[in-house]
Amino acid sequence: GLFAYVTFLLPTEVYAVTHPIGLSFVLNHTLTILIPWFAIIASSWRPTIGGLHLALAAFVVYLIFAAWLNPRVDGNYFYLVRRPLRRFDMMPLPTYMILNILVTCGVFWIGYGLSRLILS
Repeated sequence: GLFAYVTFLLPTEVYAVTHPIGLSFVLNHTLTILIPWFAIIASSWRPTIGGLHLALAAFVVYLIFAAWLNPRVDGNYFYLVRRPLRRFDMMPLPTYMILNILVTCGVFWIGYGLSRLILS
């Protein structure tokens, strides 16, 4: 859910909310942001270190799958094809993916720390 916030800040292909892709983007990312809050309210869910490691492992698998799938469906998931910042356009895909993993680890740890702070 943390990166759903980022997608609203760094959209690469903007569609009007009245367009099916634009509506899908807004609905999907808004729900992704809200789901952890619903879990906290409904079941007193709290992030754990084990869950953090599982999420990071799932992210790496999903990133590799997206890199494989994007060229087959003309997709841009995880901004692997059309990148949000021009300075990353010349970066080789493997290097860009490693950077993605490192940044994601940092964001997940910051999110975990903030969630523990906010929820305590």
